[in-house]
Amino acid sequence: MFRGSTRFFLDTTSLHAFTEELMNSQQFSPQFPNAVARYYTKYQKEFEALTQKDFDEYARDGRGPLMDVEDMDIYFCAQEYEYTPKFIDSLKVSKFTVNGDTATAVIESPYKWQTTFHFTKVKGQWLISGYCVYQ
Repeated sequence: MFRGSTRFFLDTTSLHAFTEELMNSQQFSPQFPNAVARYYTKYQKEFEALTQKDFDEYARDGRGPLMDVEDMDIYFCAQEYEYTPKFIDSLKVSKFTVNGDTATAVIESPYKWQTTFHFTKVKGQWLISGYCVYQ
């Protein structure tokens, strides 16, 4: 939020650290940081295109522009914050396709929510190249 104004912005100052932590897990492909950057760049541009009138209306209504991750856990694109062993064990792959060095898996939660994961084969290992909003 800008002082003295209803205008706000998307703060991405910790985006690199966020992405680096995921990359440090060694479960993500080299293409993954670009998928994350594309997602937030898209919303930065959308927010920058909003007029002051839009921001004033949002402030009056007590809301803001929606993002795909609003009010959800971005990892599984679900609102389940207690990932207990029982919940994790209940996840299942409902669809899986392989096309050369790329693959797609649709993961279904116990609530029947589905999330698509994209994989790329790097040096013989399948790594996550995109999921949920990061495509």
